[in-house]
Amino acid sequence: MDIISNSELQKNIGKISKNIEHDYFTITNRGMPKMVLLPYFAKGSDLVDDYMESYEIFINQEKLQKQAKEALNSGLSDFEI
Repeated sequence: MDIISNSELQKNIGKISKNIEHDYFTITNRGMPKMVLLPYFAKGSDLVDDYMESYEIFINQEKLQKQAKEALNSGLSDFEI
């Protein structure tokens, strides 16, 4: 893994696109990690979808825990099938 700034990415995109086959890059903005640049491979989009789902759960963890607690505390539903 290489860590590079957003500016370095913009200046060296050609070189980076050649090296991406062998490594991945963490891109920073003002010193803070902001994104990851990964090599492409066929059928890899499923893995990216899984990552994005995990990312969204991580980002919304507090909200999801609160909703789950409220649902649990509300008791059983009267809904019948």
